[in-house]
Amino acid sequence: MSNAGNESGLQRLEVIRKLNGENREWANSELYRLMYKRDVYILAYERIKSHPGNMTPGTDDETLDGFSLAIIDELIGEMRAEKYHCKPVRTAYIPKSNGKMRKLGIPCTRDKIVQEVVRLILEAIYDSPYGSYFSAIVMASDARSPATAR
Repeated sequence: MSNAGNESGLQRLEVIRKLNGENREWANSELYRLMYKRDVYILAYERIKSHPGNMTPGTDDETLDGFSLAIIDELIGEMRAEKYHCKPVRTAYIPKSNGKMRKLGIPCTRDKIVQEVVRLILEAIYDSPYGSYFSAIVMASDARSPATAR
């Protein structure tokens, strides 16, 4: 992975996905550099924009409607300078089926995007279509489980 700087973020995610799927002992390095890739932020935006709950404004009263490439560049700059900080979440209470209320934290738009970028990176490592990182653990626990014994 010596040419990792020349790859797009999406290409790098695919390489990580493949390497982790083929070898559970693979040691990932320099994953933080994916936080500097504009295309990963664009993918994160595309993945969350259609979920209705993500249009709820956070503490900054902004929604995904106002998200732009300028904001992505600003986020990447903050990541590079190690100046990024999550903002406090807005708290709302929603009713539960038993009549009680459940506390719900609503992050601001920038934090939603960063959370999705981190999720994409972790998903590339742990949820590979080339072979699940957890498949051996799951298979071993299933073999010991009395529910699966016949």
